Amino acid sequence: LLNESSKQSTIIDAKTKFIVGRGFAVDSTKLTFQERALVEGFLRMPNEDGNMNDLLCKVVKDKKVFGGFAVQIRVNANNKIASVDHIDFNNVRVGVEDGVYYYTEDWKARNPEDNEDYTKLETFPFNDQVNSSTNYIVYYKEYRPDLGEYPLPDYIASVPYLEADAEISNFTLQNIKNNLSAGYLISFANGQPSDEEMQDIERRFKDYATGTDNAGKPLLSFTDQQSDHPQILPIPVNGQDERFINLNNQITQEIFTAHSIVSPMLFGIKDSSGLGNNADELRTSAELYQNLHIDPEQDILNDLFNEIVNYNGIPKCLYIQKIEPVSNPLSEATIVGAMTQE
Repeated sequence: LLNESSKQSTIIDAKTKFIVGRGFAVDSTKLTFQERALVEGFLRMPNEDGNMNDLLCKVVKDKKVFGGFAVQIRVNANNKIASVDHIDFNNVRVGVEDGVYYYTEDWKARNPEDNEDYTKLETFPFNDQVNSSTNYIVYYKEYRPDLGEYPLPDYIASVPYLEADAEISNFTLQNIKNNLSAGYLISFANGQPSDEEMQDIERRFKDYATGTDNAGKPLLSFTDQQSDHPQILPIPVNGQDERFINLNNQITQEIFTAHSIVSPMLFGIKDSSGLGNNADELRTSAELYQNLHIDPEQDILNDLFNEIVNYNGIPKCLYIQKIEPVSNPLSEATIVGAMTQE
């Protein structure tokens, strides 16, 4: 659905940017010079594949798409955390044993355990009972009553509407490709041809008269005056276009509701309503969305990564820097008060 619904893709991308903000920052008042150097080194390279912002973006997108995320913890010979790697959440399976997980990119294989990347992982305990020979994982899933082993995303109730949004897009595309749907019935009044002849006539007619590349072409008819000629009968559309416009509006509203969107403009989606169409309304909407939805998401990630640095003996000092979608401009009186004579 992320790849098939434009609304879903835009909303998930915007949510990810809101939560990631301007990335992690360090509260240096809690650290010594050496501790700060260690933390900044961890932020620059938490693993071999990129910096902390890269890792944070992947974790947040997984959380918003699947309702959960997973990271692999690697421990060095001193039993300290050496790296934190992102794991594709859709490739992780929960084991029957408590605290055990399995990973491979190909679960459709006849024997997945024979895959080269098949890995058994155990929940990282965050205590001194760790060893460098074990593959560890931090597996997080959002709470939902009667959930079971795997999480569900917060937009789960809108999945039928997301599927409908994707189907309407496909319907529109196929209408254009097939000459704006079956708008005409062409009846040949010269007997019943064979199956091969019918297929040949249909193929030749489609090649000549359908598709966007053939738009505007004249349709030619060569007939004998003594014989019957084809009849072209228009098929009424029955107001389908207006029905789909109304359906699209309903789908949009249901998707926005499931994602708890207070102002579509915050997500780069133009809305016909008055809310969020000027800077003050946008600023109010952004503050409300930050307080209700973004802050709790950032708190979860702050807690996780602070536990990681704290396990290595460093005080909890990380926090995600928030972004301000609409900056608060200075008043004229403030500007004038700061001006020099020049």
